[in-house]
Amino acid sequence: MTMEKKLRQRHKKSTRFGVFLFTVFAFLVMSFGQAFGLIIDNFDGNQDFFTQAVGNVSNTYSGANIIGGSRTVNLHYLSGENKLSAATSTTIGFNIFTFSEDSGVSGTCEVVWAANTPYDLTDGGSQTSFLFRWMLNDHPLNVTFRVTSGGSQADYVFNLDGTNPVQNREVPFSSFAGVNMASVTRIEIRIPEGIGGLGNENDFSMGPITTQGVAVTCNKTFSQSTVAAGDVVTATVTLTASGTGQATVDVMDSLDAGLLYEATGTVNPPDSVSADLRTLDWTGIVVNVGTPVTLQYNVLVDSIAPGQELCNDVRVTADPGGTLLTQCKACVRAPAAPVPTFTEWGLVLLALVLLGTAARFFRRRSIS
Repeated sequence: MTMEKKLRQRHKKSTRFGVFLFTVFAFLVMSFGQAFGLIIDNFDGNQDFFTQAVGNVSNTYSGANIIGGSRTVNLHYLSGENKLSAATSTTIGFNIFTFSEDSGVSGTCEVVWAANTPYDLTDGGSQTSFLFRWMLNDHPLNVTFRVTSGGSQADYVFNLDGTNPVQNREVPFSSFAGVNMASVTRIEIRIPEGIGGLGNENDFSMGPITTQGVAVTCNKTFSQSTVAAGDVVTATVTLTASGTGQATVDVMDSLDAGLLYEATGTVNPPDSVSADLRTLDWTGIVVNVGTPVTLQYNVLVDSIAPGQELCNDVRVTADPGGTLLTQCKACVRAPAAPVPTFTEWGLVLLALVLLGTAARFFRRRSIS
C-alpha cells in the first residue's frame, strides 16, 4: 500500500470516529416527544457483513422489532480494493444501521422489508406518516425511501448535505401518491453513490424507523344538564387532534332510551340516523392538528323519570379501519320527585289530630 493510500485510510478512520461521536451526541441531546407507532425497524440484533469483491452480496436477518420479521441488506460493490460494509449495532442503549465505503471503494446499498406482506401501515387508519429518528452521513447524499403496493410505487428522497443529522424527520403517507398504504408489499432504503464531483467513501447511519399517527380526543357537552320531558337541548361534540398531520374519523353518537335526535335547529346534521332516532353517524370528518372540529345538534328529551339520568355516548373511530381512537359522553338529569319537608309533615299530622279531636267531640255530644 502506498503512503498516499495509508494517509487516506488514516483520514477515513479519523473521520468515522468524529462522525460517530457527533452521532452519539446528537442522539443524546435530541428530544423524543412523539409517541411510537408501528415499528418498521428498530435495528435490533447484530447484522454485520462486508465484501471486498466487485459484485452483489445479500444478507438477511430475522428477529423481533422488524416489520414482517426480517430485513434484507444488499451490497453492490462497484470498484475499489477495500471493504464495502453494512451493520446494525447497539451503542449506549440505542440501535443504528450503518453503511460504509472504505477509502477508494465505490458501492451502493439497499435495505429491504418484504416478508409476510402486505402490511397495513395505517394500522386500521390510526397512523398517518413515517418517522425517521435520525440520519447522519459524512458526504452529500440523496437517499431514497421507496414504498411499493402491488404494481404501484412512490419515492421520497432525503437530500442530505453531509454536515448535520436529520432528527425526528417525518414523512407523511400523502407523500407517496398512488400507493395504498393499507396494503404495502415492499419498503426500501436505497443508498446511492455520492453526488458526482463531491466524492464517495460514504459513512451513512440511521436510527429506528417507525410510523406515527394523530392523537384525537373528543369532548361532549349539553346546553343544559337539568331537564324535563319535552325539553330540547343542544349537544356539542368537539374533536381535537394532536401530533402532526391530520386524521379522518367517523363519529357515532348512541342516545339512551328516552332521548331522540331532533333535526329542527340542528347545525351539523348526521350523515345517517337510525330508524329509532337514537344512533347518529358522521363519516369522513377531517380533523387537522390545531383546528378543532365542532358538531352541534339537538336532542329531544322524549321521556324521563324524576331523578333519572340519560346519556349520550360518543365513539370516534379511524376512517377507514374502524380503530377506536377516543370516546366521550354527556348526561342530562331530571329533578328528583319532591319530598315533603318536616313542616309539611307537621301540618299533615296537625290536621289528622284536629280531625281526630273533632270526631271524638261530636261522638261524645251524640251519646249525651
